[in-house]
Amino acid sequence: PIERLSRPPEIGHLDNPDTFSSSFHSIDPTNDFSNLNILIALRKSVRSCTQHPIAKYLFYHGLSENYRTFISNISNLIVPRTIQEALNYPN
Repeated sequence: PIERLSRPPEIGHLDNPDTFSSSFHSIDPTNDFSNLNILIALRKSVRSCTQHPIAKYLFYHGLSENYRTFISNISNLIVPRTIQEALNYPN
């Protein structure tokens, strides 16, 4: 046999609000967010050079003219490091 609920529960309805609020702990917003003002680039670890640079294995002369142009354009892109640099960048 199929059991039916007499009435679906209402969203946001609490029989006893004190029980609901006591089940949650208070959160101190200053505890875990003290390092958010540090730039992401500064929080990353220093990267070491690879032992096998890709330039030893790839050559531009083997690429099509369109792809060489594409790679050349990507190499000249400027990536802003801060919000202020991004806002000052005209493009």
